[in-house]
Amino acid sequence: MSEVIDWASVKERLRKSDLALKHAFEKSGKDLGEALRMRATVLAQRRRPDGREKTMELLTFRLASCLYGWPLTDLAGVRHFDRVTPLPEAPAELLGVVSHRGGVLPLLSLKRILSGSSDEQEKAGHAVILKNLGVACRVDELEGLAEIAFDAIQPIDPGERHGSPIVGIGPGDLRILSADTFARHSYFQTQEERL
Repeated sequence: MSEVIDWASVKERLRKSDLALKHAFEKSGKDLGEALRMRATVLAQRRRPDGREKTMELLTFRLASCLYGWPLTDLAGVRHFDRVTPLPEAPAELLGVVSHRGGVLPLLSLKRILSGSSDEQEKAGHAVILKNLGVACRVDELEGLAEIAFDAIQPIDPGERHGSPIVGIGPGDLRILSADTFARHSYFQTQEERL
């Protein structure tokens, strides 16, 4: 007597395995691609044709006592806001929305995303607006602009970041952020991607 095979169950198990493998390869491929891009940027852009060192321009700011920098190429602007309109049942990292040029932008707690700590005591503050993500991130204090030589940046291996958008460390323990890695935060994922 032969055993009856439940082909629908077999196909479903194969489909789930295939999705899990595809997701694992995509994730490691993104990390590897990002590491290679960061390394290539650091290595290939060390010197200009005239022999001077190549640099990265950053907007620097503070969150608590830590100094951070975001490449100017990732930013659409910086603005002061007087109030935040909270949203009911919003994720913890979403402080609410702020008005911007006749519209609204989601205002994220960069401190909560980076450290998991709650920080938003004040309603007013400064926000860094990310160019391609359509969000603003609250910062404690704006420092200014910095120009850092690529040679002075120590890249952080993607496998050691544990989901952090910090991609390198510059002089003075400056933590360098990347909008590409920031975009991988769960806030930007769809419901399907979270499952």
